[in-house]
Amino acid sequence: MKDTMQLRAGIMKTISEVTGKNFERDLLLDGEVNNVQCEVTGTADGQKFSFEICATMTVGHATERKKTATPSAETLLAIALDTLSKKQLKEVLEAINDANRVASDESIKIVEEAISAQAVVTMSPVRGSINVANSVKTVEVKIAKSRKQS
Repeated sequence: MKDTMQLRAGIMKTISEVTGKNFERDLLLDGEVNNVQCEVTGTADGQKFSFEICATMTVGHATERKKTATPSAETLLAIALDTLSKKQLKEVLEAINDANRVASDESIKIVEEAISAQAVVTMSPVRGSINVANSVKTVEVKIAKSRKQS
């Protein structure tokens, strides 16, 4: 027979999974508050249990999140290389492949400015968060002791 803590963990995880899969976020309204008090009873592995839930669920308000997308270094380099003649391209590739060569601060600044100029900023809607606060610190699961038959 499982001990009380093992059984409690199994009960809570099962309820969490089942209720999570049957949850419809679109039905909750921004700013909505629900005070929930209920008693859950049942059996798990043949053992009767019951516990009470006292909680408040609050739905936050939707916001927007700013998202900035910049081209990759590969894309930017490919654009630059496309503008070169074959001779210039050969020279640039030789310089890139020179392991001892270090980019100048001026060149790095030019690249940073080019990346920044190519940045695309979009705003994405973000749903309000859902917070659940228990008014009790722990959920106590009462498990009926099974009687041994003689």
